[in-house]
Amino acid sequence: MATGEQTGQNGSKEKAHGGPKPPWGELRERLGLNDVPDDLLRLALSHPSWTDEQGLPAHECNQRLEFLGDAVLGMIASEHLYRTLPGSTEGTLTRMKSEAVKRDSLASVARRLGLSDFVLLGPQERASGGHRKPSILADCVEALIGAIYLACGLERAREFILSHLGDRLKAPKDDRYPLDPKSELQELVQAHGQELPQYVTVSQEGPAHARVFEVEVRYAGEALARGRGSSKQRAQQEAARAALERREEWLPKLKGTAP
Repeated sequence: MATGEQTGQNGSKEKAHGGPKPPWGELRERLGLNDVPDDLLRLALSHPSWTDEQGLPAHECNQRLEFLGDAVLGMIASEHLYRTLPGSTEGTLTRMKSEAVKRDSLASVARRLGLSDFVLLGPQERASGGHRKPSILADCVEALIGAIYLACGLERAREFILSHLGDRLKAPKDDRYPLDPKSELQELVQAHGQELPQYVTVSQEGPAHARVFEVEVRYAGEALARGRGSSKQRAQQEAARAALERREEWLPKLKGTAP
């Protein structure tokens, strides 16, 4: 692994989370991404805290690539499940996709690929162990997928996704599919009524690179629980998780049905 610093596009010295950053060529070789240029690899691994530190515009962090990669990942995962599991219902396919592309699954891929050695973080994020945070690692995987799509096209992105997430897109042998908290809560309340849980963002705080959202989940006008997360989606999942943990408090009120 290289021990020297690498000069960035703006003349600054680039360092990864805990020391000198290896050349992008090392990452390219490790992942077999010979057609992905340095600038896209750098962009995919540039956390907002890094661009803030460098005084770069917000659009030069990895969030735009993450946005694109998330869409590419979702489409490829959905198509793969549709084609390979023709007898599965929409609900089953949705649960399997959610499980395959969830944060922890993507963070596991990032660890296996060694992306934590390359992610660019600001000093505070570095000091707090940002290179180990599942949310940051998952975002880097989505951004990397976006970079592969832009540089190499859809089929190369498909190859990368199925190579690293294909096992999670197969039906389990026992035919049981784990539910994410939002899906589990929805099934629970719909067993007692027709309404869907409503998720309301009640607050957001922190700088752009470390935003924290608080979401309240409500059913039939009643607040069930709140959750916090680095995105609205994650805060919703945490709110649903908290509501499930407190089900004994509110479930008996649903049409007078005991838990």
